Amino acid sequence: MRSFQLEVQVEPKYHPKIIGRGGTVISRIRMNNDVQIQFPEKTSEQQDIIVVTGYQKNAEAAKEEILALVAELVCTVIFTVHPFYTVCLLPCYWAVSSLLAERYDYRSSVFG
Repeated sequence: MRSFQLEVQVEPKYHPKIIGRGGTVISRIRMNNDVQIQFPEKTSEQQDIIVVTGYQKNAEAAKEEILALVAELVCTVIFTVHPFYTVCLLPCYWAVSSLLAERYDYRSSVFG
């Protein structure tokens, strides 16, 4: 059935990357999978829901492609610093942390 619909939950901050410059990325996903993809309206309450419509197999393939794109954009790095060095790093930690937060939507936790 060509009218099969499924919802993909993706944070709105990733929508521009899924769309791509001039819509190239989303157009490629639509063409490769022969589906329709609708992003939420600006006034919608569910800003994180993308709707994919088409044959079930194609819609699921498009969903996986979208989620793979998002997975490439999300990166988690965890590292441990010996307590001896923590005192030396804390003064510059806050400055570097705020710069990373601004530029890369970085969130950190010093103590867990």
